[in-house]
Amino acid sequence: MEILYGVLNDPEMHDHAFFRFRDPAFIDDVPPLKRIDMQAEDAASAEKLVRLKQAIRDARLPVVSYACNFGGLKTNGDVQLTGLDEFGRQIAEWLGPAIKAKLELQEQPAATAETDPLAEEADYHERFMESRLRVYVGREQINDALTAFVEREEAV
Repeated sequence: MEILYGVLNDPEMHDHAFFRFRDPAFIDDVPPLKRIDMQAEDAASAEKLVRLKQAIRDARLPVVSYACNFGGLKTNGDVQLTGLDEFGRQIAEWLGPAIKAKLELQEQPAATAETDPLAEEADYHERFMESRLRVYVGREQINDALTAFVEREEAV
């Protein structure tokens, strides 16, 4: 429903959509009792998925297939998929620029200078102080007494 109403039926959203279809070849390695969790519930659901994928292709939306492998079962019994590094890289390559374009962000040059740990720590303290001063309700008389005590020249 989200794909139909969010993208396919709204041509203005076509530029904001990117579809990744998992290569089903990995399913052969999944234990039979766990395959049911990763496949359509019945023939009617499988047919709906086929029609939806075809509608996405017919709309000429970006579709890329990706591969993965069965990596065993997790401790909770769920299927573990491996070999998804390339998938993640491709998503980051597409999503990063898409977000920057949508928010009209400029490319930031890579930082070349090493950060000064002391300056960084001082900045943390300064920002912490500023955050607390926004809600501080001072008592002038006590503050004046404390300031006078700190500024006196006598040795303590």
